[in-house]
Amino acid sequence: RDQVRMESYEALPTSSQKRVQTAVQQYIQCSIQKVLELDDGQRHVGRLAWTASESCVLNKNKIIHAMVQGGTTNEAAFSYASDMQVKATAAAITAAQNKRSNNR
Repeated sequence: RDQVRMESYEALPTSSQKRVQTAVQQYIQCSIQKVLELDDGQRHVGRLAWTASESCVLNKNKIIHAMVQGGTTNEAAFSYASDMQVKATAAAITAAQNKRSNNR
């Protein structure tokens, strides 16, 4: 019989949540690193940060994989990973803005 799949991150067991959060932190760090590499101080920070988060696709896929492995549905995993992309983009925006402020 097929196992019943969970519909959210919150429904995952604690051990699976920890694996997902490790993947989320790696995704955020990758996005920050990429935006700092790409930022020349001339481009729109929001678009640049989104591009940085999109370039970390392997890290985003790790989130999805950890969630599905933990027992969520594919839909729940993709939705959560998309939410984490927004979080990674926000962190990248902050990092780029801080870099620009420090370079003035």
